[in-house]
Amino acid sequence: MMTTTTQAQTQQQQQQQQQQQEILTSLSEKLDAETSTREALAGAAARLERGLGPRGGPGWGALYGSRGLPPLLAKTTSLITTDVLPAIRDLQALASPHPYYKYNSLWNKPLQSAITLILTCAWLGSYPPIPPRPPPPPPKSPPCSPSPRIPEASFHLTLEDYLSALPDLSAELARLAPNAVVLGDVRLPLLIATFVKDLAAGFQLLNLRNDGLRRKADALKYHVKRVEDVVYDLSLRGLVGKDEGEDKGEVDVDKGEVDVAMK
Repeated sequence: MMTTTTQAQTQQQQQQQQQQQEILTSLSEKLDAETSTREALAGAAARLERGLGPRGGPGWGALYGSRGLPPLLAKTTSLITTDVLPAIRDLQALASPHPYYKYNSLWNKPLQSAITLILTCAWLGSYPPIPPRPPPPPPKSPPCSPSPRIPEASFHLTLEDYLSALPDLSAELARLAPNAVVLGDVRLPLLIATFVKDLAAGFQLLNLRNDGLRRKADALKYHVKRVEDVVYDLSLRGLVGKDEGEDKGEVDVDKGEVDVAMK
């Protein structure tokens, strides 16, 4: 009787050990798979970051040279086409089979930088030699499905990522404004001033949490101040009228001279 009981206990212990071993093996396989996934996604995010360059873009203010915007825009468009978009497609292929919010922290920053680069290129690409009336409108957000309709395992552009890129766009344009004046372009700062102020006013309508997006939105007032200082200096030097500096007029170029056309 004792022998039978001992054998039963031994078999039970062996079964428990086998179950524990199976559980540990399963966990080990899942951890290995998750580690491989993280490494693959981190590698794709790193390739996207390298494609954007060391500053997350071309550095519009520093590279806006004497030849103007067209060469810089052409170079940036080529960068987006050959490096940025393929890297985003690779990231999408790797990330889509997995829950989005499980790994999105791995690529948030480079993806937002890519969005900023594309928006900046699109905004400046709408700036011709003679500005249209009215100035270029703010870039529109791509269609975003409401959160409940977005599949759980789907790589997508979130509204938060897009909104986070807009203050970065504002910062790029604010840095570009004084460089444009140095190179003799007094129209571009006026358009930038209008856009940045409209953008800041739009963000004031949002009820944002106290997080990174809120801090970025709070920085918009400094961008507005920086561009307004440039426009004010232009008005002091007589390059634009005082009313023009207050967004009440437009600058026209006729035979190389700057005139003020009052509305």
